[in-house]
Amino acid sequence: MKAGSTQRSATEVKALIEQEVARIESPLLRQAAASVLVEPRLQPVPWDYGEDGEQFDCWIVANLRPWRPYVVAYCEQGFGPADPFGVIDADLSTMGMDARWWDSLGATLDNLGRDWLEAWAASR
Repeated sequence: MKAGSTQRSATEVKALIEQEVARIESPLLRQAAASVLVEPRLQPVPWDYGEDGEQFDCWIVANLRPWRPYVVAYCEQGFGPADPFGVIDADLSTMGMDARWWDSLGATLDNLGRDWLEAWAASR
């Protein structure tokens, strides 16, 4: 996180994520979202579009394994605040490209593709 910026608390992030899940219209996607949530944990993740070695603190809020090798992050820096929800590699090696960041948790999970949701549903 850059000097002088503010960061939400884990409690605030958890409440935000619960609100995001409640906003998901599709019952199946809402169930899937609720099942992949993890306790929010703050992790520094490299930002490829700034200075060498620059990182932003991201909240890891969902684990998509074993269906995908990704986690869902919430970050108000980088592509946030416009698109604060992103799908990043589980090894946290980079925040990735803007095409993997969206304005809501529902849009993030919906953009993973139908096969992810079908694999999740089949494993239930």
